[in-house]
Amino acid sequence: QYALPLDIITRETFAQWMEICRQVLERPTNPARLDESPDDNMELPEWKVKKWSTHIMSRMFERYGSPGNVVSKEYEEFAKWYLETFSTGIIQALFKMLDEYRKKNYVSPRVLTDILNYLKNSVSHSFTWRIIKPHAIALIQDVIFPLMSFSDADEELWEMDPVEYIRQKFDVFDDISSPVPAAETLLHSLCKTRKGILNSVMAAFFQIINNPNITPKEKDGALHMIGSLADVLPKKKIFKDQVEQLLVTYVFPGFQSPNGHLRARSCWVLHSFHDIKIKNPENLAKIMQLSTNALLTDPDLPVKVEAAVAIQMYRVSQPESSKFIEGQVKGITIELLKVIRET
Repeated sequence: QYALPLDIITRETFAQWMEICRQVLERPTNPARLDESPDDNMELPEWKVKKWSTHIMSRMFERYGSPGNVVSKEYEEFAKWYLETFSTGIIQALFKMLDEYRKKNYVSPRVLTDILNYLKNSVSHSFTWRIIKPHAIALIQDVIFPLMSFSDADEELWEMDPVEYIRQKFDVFDDISSPVPAAETLLHSLCKTRKGILNSVMAAFFQIINNPNITPKEKDGALHMIGSLADVLPKKKIFKDQVEQLLVTYVFPGFQSPNGHLRARSCWVLHSFHDIKIKNPENLAKIMQLSTNALLTDPDLPVKVEAAVAIQMYRVSQPESSKFIEGQVKGITIELLKVIRET
């Protein structure tokens, strides 16, 4: 966790450790033992050992095996050796596990999280990128997109306990056990650091969002992916001038959706893009109007919370937005106090 004493742990010993971790991850599981409850499956010994194997591999790579990112200079030489010695075998094992997820077989959330984090740290190295690149688009379409879409579990929690839903979505500690934030950061790394990936993601986005047969859950996933790239898109010449129109065309209509989760996602996407300069004052007025209406009139508590965050973000980043809500300050304040009391 904090140090790797290289004078005690020889390369031979370390290699044996990593081989054990790789073998544990590749060991077949017994589907007959799986329970209907995913929470119970996580407690099965065969999934607990896989969790520890991916956790060890992910931590070793992140702290000691990633050249240029190691915790201290003494590990630089070791990191170079690690990258060239273990990357191919480990990444192949990780992709085998992701293939199980693509086939709709059970993979525990903690294992998925560590796999995605390992790949995120691999994207920046040309050595490991060569291994990942042929699978990158399939990874985005078949793993990242489904993870970032509104799930059946999300829907159940939204309906049964909206306050707990809010807590989970805003809980920073939930990031270690949920693969969704890991999928977000992996997508972000791919689009930010690797040429051509952003163009492919945007092409996929337009294909999904313009599909007349799109489901609300898929629409949520597409908007979630766009919002995760809020600091990447405005910096790319090809997309810089399209962002404001993208919000108008694909996000504004979401506020009229009969699905509460899509109204909440629309608020979230708006707040994700709060840093872009809105050139048309009418669009800024519309953003403040949609967010304020959502806070004041939406029946779903998670929508109100996301709307409040959006209002606050624009207030800070674009002070001229204040004039569009001046007449409603009293109503907004009372509603915020109600939301705080309820949550």
